[in-house]
Amino acid sequence: MPTPTFSINERYKDKHIVEPGAVRVTKEYELNSSERLTEAQAVQKFYDYIQDNGLSYYLTKPLRRLDVSVTEGSWDRQWTAVLEWVGESSDISENAYPRQPGPDQESFSSLGGTSRVTQAYSETRYGSSAPNMQGGIGWNGDQFEGIDIVSPTFEFSISHKYPYEDVTTAVRNAWLALVGCVNSDTFAGFAAGEVLYCGFSGSSVTEYDGTLITIDGVVYEKALNFYNITHNFKCSPNVTGMQIAGQSVNKKGWEYLWVLREKYDDSTGRTIEIPVGVYVNQVYRTAAFTGSF
Repeated sequence: MPTPTFSINERYKDKHIVEPGAVRVTKEYELNSSERLTEAQAVQKFYDYIQDNGLSYYLTKPLRRLDVSVTEGSWDRQWTAVLEWVGESSDISENAYPRQPGPDQESFSSLGGTSRVTQAYSETRYGSSAPNMQGGIGWNGDQFEGIDIVSPTFEFSISHKYPYEDVTTAVRNAWLALVGCVNSDTFAGFAAGEVLYCGFSGSSVTEYDGTLITIDGVVYEKALNFYNITHNFKCSPNVTGMQIAGQSVNKKGWEYLWVLREKYDDSTGRTIEIPVGVYVNQVYRTAAFTGSF
């Protein structure tokens, strides 16, 4: 018996219907076979043709659905398939190739925060009877009120796409345990002690890579499910050799510095406060960040 033959030809050029914000692309093909085919066999022939010719990459953003309708021709040897793509108008591409994955998405800001300080780095006095406040700011007769100043703070976030099955409850709990922790290792180019993890947010997303599957006789592009997770961080620089109340002080970025003062009466009988000690406290837990996000 002779080997069965068949051919598939495009009947018309692509038909584009552009709507507000969307585009509809229709292709029509004709299948001629030397043997009688069932509808299921004809659908499979079109399915194989679509995969072999890379038509699923016609749009840069892969198709959400492929509707294939097959109508019977003469002697069950001639079939017609109408294939329809629906996407956004920005999806049309002259090149039918998948896009190379890019790096994690990152955003950042260094607008700076504010903090209230009651102790200055230096002090200049004017007036022969001005008492030595030893760097204290804003004495009101009872205490130093201090002032709000701009402090160096750098904020950044890293967004990463995780396979759906990788974001388990255990993984989420591990991220949750790191919220409010400071890095104990070098992370994202910052020294240990400078990066504070502020938490994460996420949403599920479905993408398509052009792989086709048939469900109940309908051809679909296979769905790939992911989570887009954004991790948020704040940075504060470590400081060494900072002069506070006559002391050289070292402080890591997210440690808390405060000055202990005592009241005393100066030579004029005025009651003021003088610093008697400088303290640096660790107020956040530490953890290794590398490999955790």
